[in-house]
Amino acid sequence: MKKMLGLLVLSSLTLLAFESEEVYKNCIMCHGKKADKKAISSSVKLALLSQESLAEKLKNIIDDSSSMSKIYTKMHKTKLKDIQSENGVRKFANYIIGLKE
Repeated sequence: MKKMLGLLVLSSLTLLAFESEEVYKNCIMCHGKKADKKAISSSVKLALLSQESLAEKLKNIIDDSSSMSKIYTKMHKTKLKDIQSENGVRKFANYIIGLKE
């Protein structure tokens, strides 16, 4: 039973990493492969943010409460359409933070 539970958790994490990787492919052009570039020379480098700060920024984009201009918010929200739950936001933020390693 423990092995089955372990395999289930491991397969879930693998699926999550794959989904996060697929979503982040939409971000690479502006933020870089390791999230270490300033998008449009004005944003912060995502890799320098804490997981909590990045998750909050992602959540604000999804909730339409971001301080970014409307055009950038709409563009980001479209790319983040598959990440709607708070848990999903935290997990995607963890994936991005992990890119710098």
